[in-house]
Amino acid sequence: MSPAYVVKILSNALGAATPATPFATVVYAPTRDLFTAQTLLGLASPVTTRRYVELPAEALREATAAAVL
Repeated sequence: MSPAYVVKILSNALGAATPATPFATVVYAPTRDLFTAQTLLGLASPVTTRRYVELPAEALREATAAAVL
């Protein structure tokens, strides 16, 4: 099975409006490694991968807290 086929199956099972978003987000969240997610999704570009990844709320909170002076 190709990565793209796995993504399609998982996205259909999750009822995703955007084909890979739930799976891409789940793959990305533990490591926050866009290149790992890109490889697992079978995508050619990290720019494309980013369109499918929803940033975890925790990551946004951590970045905001780190920016407070």
